[in-house]
Amino acid sequence: MTQETVLDKARVFDWLLQRHVHEYMDIDGRPIGEGRAQAYAQVETKFKSCPYAGSRYHHAHPMNVSALQSILPEWQNSLSLLSWLSQRYRAFYHKPVSTYYDLALISGMGVFLTDYMALRQSQPLVSHRIPVWMSGLYKVCLGFQQATFLAMMNDCFKSSDAEKTLPDAKGFYAYLEDQQLLIGEAEVCGGSEEMISRAYETMKGQYFSPETKDHLPQLAAMNIDWEAYDAFTFHTSNLWRKAILFVIQMRDFGVELLDPSLPADLVDAVNAYLKDSFAKLLGAQSGLAVEIALLTLEESGRSLDEWLTVQVGFLSEIDCQPECDASADELSGAIMQQLAQVFDLSKHQQTIACAVKEQLARYEAFEAAVLRAFNEHLEHILVALGHDHFGDALISADLSSVYGKTVRNWPEIMRQE
Repeated sequence: MTQETVLDKARVFDWLLQRHVHEYMDIDGRPIGEGRAQAYAQVETKFKSCPYAGSRYHHAHPMNVSALQSILPEWQNSLSLLSWLSQRYRAFYHKPVSTYYDLALISGMGVFLTDYMALRQSQPLVSHRIPVWMSGLYKVCLGFQQATFLAMMNDCFKSSDAEKTLPDAKGFYAYLEDQQLLIGEAEVCGGSEEMISRAYETMKGQYFSPETKDHLPQLAAMNIDWEAYDAFTFHTSNLWRKAILFVIQMRDFGVELLDPSLPADLVDAVNAYLKDSFAKLLGAQSGLAVEIALLTLEESGRSLDEWLTVQVGFLSEIDCQPECDASADELSGAIMQQLAQVFDLSKHQQTIACAVKEQLARYEAFEAAVLRAFNEHLEHILVALGHDHFGDALISADLSSVYGKTVRNWPEIMRQE
């Protein structure tokens, strides 16, 4: 982003969820997102077999030595900043760092600092101007964020605070080993057990002193409005959480005919068609939020029904009301048009149309609530970034753009069959 770029809600939503910051380069010429960036293929990267004991030892996947060598000289500075962010988190939320949810949010503070610096209205950082201590913090916190996310999500199934309490550093490292979280799709984690444990304890607040921030004088030159940054990370983290829950909840909006007055053979045929096309719709979704949601569903050991049960709290949080929206007429009409081209609905068309519209109205109400929540977060994010122009509200088409497909794209999936 540059100072000439006009930010609005749709642009910021796309930036944050598509992680465009991964393509930014730090002053050492390494991409912020390393292997997650397209720019990664264009930089020289040295690898070696992992020397650390445990699951990574001489693993088939190599260790990124170039990224590690870039981070190490600035490691203490990155830790100082991480300690400062942990202190700000505890002050902002008025609570200790005691759960995986806390750990994930502090990790997010380290990740989103680079986004904040690139997007803010005053003195934004451009590519190749990101300090290595900041890009190092990004890489460390992104690893923690990915490692703690599933545990954080599974905490919603735990009934007591004691079950949610974080382990000590040895217990945390054992958890990473047990869950194979130190091994990525193409590389293994480059941090030693000592580095990981020190970062973990720093996040929990074990090494904080009031002078911590002063140990990083480069930070003063950045002129960061820390209160604005607290607001930015709060709303960005919540935006991301709801963006992932939106993907999970979307699986509850298939359409099924249940009316006993309809011919059984027609019901079976139409339901099979709707189920197949809905599965193709979900399969056509894409993007990082979708990937994380699918990973959560696949690796949590919980069924979709279990996840939908605990998401009652999410629906209440976004104030989802079972109200019929007029726009459901357009969506249900498009689906009915496709059904009429495949099946002979004859005198049953009106009955089927009512059933389809009624069920799609649930999704319409859900999407409307999600958009309200997203737009509220995005407005606060833009304010925190120093922008006074918010642009148009995020709309359904913006969701389809970021997620690849939503239920609104169902008719086009049906037309492809």
